[in-house]
Amino acid sequence: MAFAMNSRASEIAARASRFDAEVEQFLDEQIIGDIHSAADAEEREAALRQRREQRAARARISERAAELLQAELTRERHETELHQLQEAVASNRDARPPTPAGSGARAAGAAAGRVAKPYVADLTNFVSEAEAASSARALREENELLRRCLSGTAAKPDAFQSYLNALERGRGEATPAAPPDRPQ
Repeated sequence: MAFAMNSRASEIAARASRFDAEVEQFLDEQIIGDIHSAADAEEREAALRQRREQRAARARISERAAELLQAELTRERHETELHQLQEAVASNRDARPPTPAGSGARAAGAAAGRVAKPYVADLTNFVSEAEAASSARALREENELLRRCLSGTAAKPDAFQSYLNALERGRGEATPAAPPDRPQ
């Protein structure tokens, strides 16, 4: 019986030692799994970081491409406008005075070659020659009066006021000697 007890005790001890080994193996596997999962998490974080950087780079590239496209469109628009202006200058340079009525075929061919220009209304008011001469004479007199009043302005601090007074005397109007905000 002692042998049976001894055998039973050794069997229990062997089983306990197997359990200890299994528990230790399980814990080792868990630690290894934790290390792998930590490494996997780090790898996932690195992959996510790389994706974010790639997304930001793509956004920067698309923004830059849009800027370059806008600059190219602006440059093309500028070149088109410049070309149109050069054509307009060339057509104005090549423009000839109207041809006599007898050369209608030549005039029609020249008109077809030129770019049609839109009509622009000319709202110039014309005055008679007498009225223009009178206005010019009045402006010359006013200019001479101003020149006389302003000559030697260092000696005359109120030269402009004297000009205004002389101008209004010439028109027959009376004005105060000095503006109300400035004493003489």
